[in-house]
Amino acid sequence: MKIGEPKVLATGFYLLEAPRWFDNQLFVSDFFGLRVIKFPSPVTGVHETYCVIPGQPSGLGFAKDGSLRIVSMLDRKLFKWDGLELELVADLSGYFKTEANDMAMDEDGRCYIGSFGLAHFDSTNLEASPLLRVDIDGSVTVAAENLTFPNGIVFSEDGKTLYVAETYIGRVTSFSVLENGQLGERKTWRQFGTVPPVMEIKSATEHLPILPDGLALDSEGAIWVADAKGHGISRVLPSGETVEFVETGNLSVYAATFGGPEMKTLFLCCAPPVESYNPRTSKRSVLMSYKGSVVGVKRR
Repeated sequence: MKIGEPKVLATGFYLLEAPRWFDNQLFVSDFFGLRVIKFPSPVTGVHETYCVIPGQPSGLGFAKDGSLRIVSMLDRKLFKWDGLELELVADLSGYFKTEANDMAMDEDGRCYIGSFGLAHFDSTNLEASPLLRVDIDGSVTVAAENLTFPNGIVFSEDGKTLYVAETYIGRVTSFSVLENGQLGERKTWRQFGTVPPVMEIKSATEHLPILPDGLALDSEGAIWVADAKGHGISRVLPSGETVEFVETGNLSVYAATFGGPEMKTLFLCCAPPVESYNPRTSKRSVLMSYKGSVVGVKRR
C-alpha cells in the first residue's frame, strides 16, 4: 500500500468541513467560526471570509450560475449566496430534528442533504434520519429513509450513483440515481468493521475501526474515505481494497475534495480526532494538501 504525506497550507480554524473547488479557488466551511472561507490561492494558504452564516455553515455546492448553496446547520435551512446577500432556498426543519449537515449537488442543481440524526440537540443517541433532496425550485423531498448519521456525500463521475457515508455505523452506502433525481437501489458499498450494538456516539466510536466522514471520488472509481477518529484518509477501490493512505499524524481527516490545475490535489480538512477536543472554543483545525497521481472527479 502506498503511503502519502501531505503538507500544511493553513492553520488556526475551529473545524473545517465541506471543501469545494470552484473557479480555480477553494471554498471551505468553518463550522464554529460561522463563516465560509475562500482560498483564492490555495497553494499559499492565503484566505478570506467569503460569507458569514450565523446558523453555522456545513455543506456547500455551486450552481451553474456561480451562486453558492450553503447548508445552515442549527436552523436547518438551505441558503443561496450570490456574493452580496443570503437568500433562503428551503427550510429543512420539518424533516430534521437536529443539525443539518453535508450536501452534494448534482449537475441539474438538485441538493442532497443529510443530518446528524440525533434524538435531540446535544443528545448523543443516534436515530434513523432521512436524506433530503431540494430541487431547484426549493421544494423538499425525502430522497431516502433510515440512514444513520448521513455525512459525506458524493456523486459518481457519470452522476448515476450517489455515495453517502453513514459515519456511526461505519458504512459507505450507495444509491442508484434515476433521471428525475429520485434515488433507486440501495447497496452497502463498504462496511468498515461491524455495525455497533448500541446506537450512541461514544459507544459507536469505540466499537468501529474507522469513522467514515467526508468522501472524495477519483477518476478510477476509487473513493477516498476520511476517518474522523483516525490519522489520515484511505483510497478504497470498488473491490474494497485500500491501496493508498495519506498519513496526517496526530490529526484526523474530516473532509476532502480534489482541486488544483490538474485536479490531482487532494485538499484535506483536518483536526484532532472526534471527541478529543472542543472545536467550539479551540482553533486546532488545519487545511492540508496532498498531490497525488490520479485525477479527481469534480464536484459542484
